[in-house]
Amino acid sequence: MPRLRFSIRDILWFTLVIGLVLAWWLDSGRQAEERQAERKAADSDRTASKQEIMNWQHAAHRLADELDRYGYFVRMDGPIIESINRPGGEIRHLRRDD
Repeated sequence: MPRLRFSIRDILWFTLVIGLVLAWWLDSGRQAEERQAERKAADSDRTASKQEIMNWQHAAHRLADELDRYGYFVRMDGPIIESINRPGGEIRHLRRDD
C-alpha cells in the first residue's frame, strides 16, 4: 500500500478550505438566528399595535358614552366618532374628507 505524502503547501490549502467552510457554516447559523429574532420582534410589535388600537377604540367608546351622559348625540362609525350633535342642535362633523 503506497503511503500518502502531503507537502506543507497541501496542508495549508486544506486548512484554508476547512476554515472557510467552518466560517461560512457558523455565519449562516448566526444569520438564521438573527432572522428569527427579527421575525419575533416584528410579531411582538404587531401585537402591541393591535393592543394600542383596541385601547384607542375603547377610549373613543368611553368618550362617546360620557358625552351621551351630558346630552350630546354622538354618531360613530365603528370605533370612529363621525359627528357630535350639541344639545342646541348644532352638528360638529369630525371626519375630514380630503
